[in-house]
This record gives sequence, structure tokens and C-alpha cells, in this order.
Amino acid sequence: MRDFMPVEFHPAFDAYLERIAVSDSDDGLVQMLSRDGQVHVLQYRNVRSQEPGEGAYVLSHAADITDRMRVEQILREQNAY
Repeated sequence: MRDFMPVEFHPAFDAYLERIAVSDSDDGLVQMLSRDGQVHVLQYRNVRSQEPGEGAYVLSHAADITDRMRVEQILREQNAY
């Protein structure tokens, strides 16, 4: 996943990996790069699971909220006047 993130968010991804290693779940926002280099904001909810005798894995659900974030920013700017 690191390859699809802006470089400045790599430390936050490292922190996420530490959290999910010791917690059953994690949620928040993450920024990812599209093929054309645009940044998208994803709201995620991840759950760590492990079957007996197997390695741990993460089930993830994410929604692209980039457009919502842009609209919210426009509304904040309009209300600032």
C-alpha cells in the first residue's frame, strides 16, 4: 500500500501498522494516489483477524470521500465571508 500513498504519509502508515498489529481494529482517513497522480481521501475501517494456526490478516472497507471533502472545504470558505 505504501507505493500508492504520497510520501509524506508514510510515517502515518507506519503508525497504522503498529496500531493494527496490537489492536483488533482501526479506522480513520488515508490518502492514496490514483494512476494519474491525483490524491484521493479514503475513509477506512479495518479489522484484524486470525484463524487458529494461521497468520493474521486484515479485512478492510474503505469509501472514497474526496468529493465530500472538497465540497466541505468550499462551504467552509463560503461561510468565512
